[in-house]
Amino acid sequence: MKNIGGRVVRPGDTHIELSPDEADALRERLSRSCQREIEAWLKEQDLTNAVRDSTGVVTGREAPEDPHRPADDSAFAENEARIARAHTEAARSSRKPPVDDPSVIQYEGNHGFPSFCQIVHRKQGERVQFALIHMPNGGTSPTNMFESLATHLRQRFYPKVDAGRIDWFDVVPPDLYQWMPFTITVVTMQHANGVYSDPSWYLAKDDEDWRTLILDTITRGQPARHIAQAAPHPDSSSDIDSRQPQAASRTKRR
Repeated sequence: MKNIGGRVVRPGDTHIELSPDEADALRERLSRSCQREIEAWLKEQDLTNAVRDSTGVVTGREAPEDPHRPADDSAFAENEARIARAHTEAARSSRKPPVDDPSVIQYEGNHGFPSFCQIVHRKQGERVQFALIHMPNGGTSPTNMFESLATHLRQRFYPKVDAGRIDWFDVVPPDLYQWMPFTITVVTMQHANGVYSDPSWYLAKDDEDWRTLILDTITRGQPARHIAQAAPHPDSSSDIDSRQPQAASRTKRR
């Protein structure tokens, strides 16, 4: 099939509309270049003339009768496990908190997806205030994991404080989500034996000192937030839960 043309655009002033013949010539040149790189990579990996089935097991120099399954069942099972571990480790590596910031915590989100958010907390007499702050590209939002995160964070930071004496807050920073302003939401939960459940969200009453502490934490965490914002991860803005912050809905979006 004949190309009808093409276009080459580069930074600066380069903008070339290609004729059909030029487009064909460039496509063939790119194809040859790709083929050379593929052959070089196969040679580097010692895979030239090898046969590997769809699981990744190198089965030798001759194709098996069924190319989708090696003859050695143990090799198949071992390789399946290796592939699963590699995928998990790659996901974990790509989702690590972007810098070493004590206000950033990592947790396991939906479907085991590594996620992170900021936290800030303080003790006020016999009570504790504890806020979870959303981050850009943070994976599963803290809203969607609030009860399990609260259970973990109480045990980590305030194991001797009764679960009913901690006031929890869900915080959306300014400009994080286009459709939501800076919001501090109170989260109330049932609890038994230190385990939280059944969260409900209500807009918080204005507390200037607490609000200032939260904003200061967000400001101090800007290096981490900027790196996360630029990270090559899917935008997590759609992951915020519809149950936060307008009402006490129990429906999770995902």
